[in-house]
Amino acid sequence: MQGRAAPIWRRTDGLVAFGTLVLVVASFPYPAELLLNRWLRFDEAYSHGLLVLAISTFLVTRSLVQSGPFRIRPNAAGILLAAVLAVGIGLAAMINVMVLQQIGLVLLWWACILALLGIRGGAAFAVPVGILLYAVPFWDYLALPLQLLATEINTVLLGLRGIHFEVEGVYIHLLDIGTFEIAHGCSGLRYLIVGLTLATLFSALNLSRIRDWIALHATAVALALVVNWARIFTIILVGYETEMQSSLISQHELFGWILFALALIPFFLFARWLAGEREADAGTSRNLIPRNASHWSRAACGVLVLAAVVWIPALYLTGAEKAAEVRPLTAPAQLADREQMPGATPGPWSPDMHRADQVLRTAYRGGSRLNTTIHLGIWLYAPQRQGHELVQYGNRLVDPDEWIIEHRETGPIDGWSIMTLRHRHLDQSHALAAGYAVAGNWTSGPLAIKAQMLRGALSGRRDGALVSLDMRCSATDCAAEKQLLASTLEGETLTVLENLLTGSAR
Repeated sequence: MQGRAAPIWRRTDGLVAFGTLVLVVASFPYPAELLLNRWLRFDEAYSHGLLVLAISTFLVTRSLVQSGPFRIRPNAAGILLAAVLAVGIGLAAMINVMVLQQIGLVLLWWACILALLGIRGGAAFAVPVGILLYAVPFWDYLALPLQLLATEINTVLLGLRGIHFEVEGVYIHLLDIGTFEIAHGCSGLRYLIVGLTLATLFSALNLSRIRDWIALHATAVALALVVNWARIFTIILVGYETEMQSSLISQHELFGWILFALALIPFFLFARWLAGEREADAGTSRNLIPRNASHWSRAACGVLVLAAVVWIPALYLTGAEKAAEVRPLTAPAQLADREQMPGATPGPWSPDMHRADQVLRTAYRGGSRLNTTIHLGIWLYAPQRQGHELVQYGNRLVDPDEWIIEHRETGPIDGWSIMTLRHRHLDQSHALAAGYAVAGNWTSGPLAIKAQMLRGALSGRRDGALVSLDMRCSATDCAAEKQLLASTLEGETLTVLENLLTGSAR
């Protein structure tokens, strides 16, 4: 049966390709909304997200034209994969790991296509859908290694140039001139992601051999890194020669993109060499696949089953939490053998804990050592939810710009740690005991906290809190103060704190 193919939006495979995207976004709107908001921040690393979405749409349409039409063939493995991914996104929502939810959205879109169009359809749309992963912010985990690598490379280059400098972490101190920080934005992450996106797009359009794909992507990675290293070295060198007076220092972002644009010239020359001469595809008419009643019956069943396995986890496992109506935190009048000091100001130590629902800071004095003061701090999230949680970007127990951790050890209670802190700018040391209470259990470490969040959420409790006891030390090793904090925790103090948190979290 010959004839002119129907427009993409009227073909069943076209409806499947883009209809499944609508299904995924409608089922999990919250991570999709946050991802879109991230793309709209045009001065950040993922401002290319809308462009990647346009590229993905173009490649999906191209696959429909060149590889289709696809017949709807419900695939059991695809439906099972979609169900697993939907449940996974729901569980990630329960523990507020947004990046896993957003990766899951991309994979779920592809799994839905596989579920309805079968193996052939899944293979054809793997790259068009998968390219969206370049716009999902899990690449941020590469930023710190890239920062450290850029620091090491420039340390070598500056040494060869004979410049006198000192390195502290990601800071390069030019003696008597100034300091350069190789910050998150200087890691080269943006150049890397954009380079990989261009390599994948060119490969999908022009290359058919795996070795050519690998060669082009390796070239993109190398050029992105070299461009960033050259940018940093040039800026530091200019800052050194002009004693930090050059306008290039403030215009380093524009300078970097100019270098990257120049680097794309050899990149595309190499890409064209890999592609060679391509003959234009001759236009051919495609056979329309006849549909019968049995086909449509199987297709309808496949669509209904797929919708069910995606929607059910979305309905029962997700949903944005709001702050609960809780009883305010009230400091106990007594802590161990010490009396509360009303109106006492917090000590110099303070963690970076953002958007806590309640914060309690107070102090206690007395006991066997009358000249010492113990500070109590509680940062409560009730319930833990996206952006209001113990483990989130920016939350730190110790600010490295203010304090150096001299010693750290496991506390007498599971989930607590005791450490010695030395202030970077003041001549003082501090003893700190800290623990994380998640759904009524003490725990420590990001992964353990997330695991406890999941167990708590399944049992109906989502609260979390950081609790700290700290005091100034009379000696630099803080041995006596750490022992005092440990003995305080081993008494009735822990029970008092647990009762306080339980009452406020309900």
